[in-house]
Amino acid sequence: MKTIKVNKTELISVLKKNKDQHVKDYKKALRGYRVQAAEALSKELTKIKEGHEFNTYFSLNKPVSYEKEYATVIGMLEMDLLTEVELDMSEFVKYVNDDWSWKSSFSLSNSGYMGYSGAAGVSGYSGVAGIKFSEEEQ
Repeated sequence: MKTIKVNKTELISVLKKNKDQHVKDYKKALRGYRVQAAEALSKELTKIKEGHEFNTYFSLNKPVSYEKEYATVIGMLEMDLLTEVELDMSEFVKYVNDDWSWKSSFSLSNSGYMGYSGAAGVSGYSGVAGIKFSEEEQ
């Protein structure tokens, strides 16, 4: 099978659902990243204040959002005049199965942050180092 025809409205719906999940995962990873960075910096600041040896380099990779990729495909489909679109296998895998070329690196690089997001109170502050999370991260 080289290509298939799919209902454009259904495809857009699937893409929007996948995009929403991606944004949630990104925000959760970003929160975890900030908490881990604050904890690492706080630990090193304590060492500095106490006169101990300390590090000035941290190996934390900031999470990356690929929301634009979803938005581009969704925008293209919404502007398309046809009610059905044709997908090849690679497009189906990306758009329907949500398995983009960047997906494994996104998941791998963010997995260390995903369960590490701290508990933000009503004010949006985390108890860890008093971090104030932006709207983007909440």
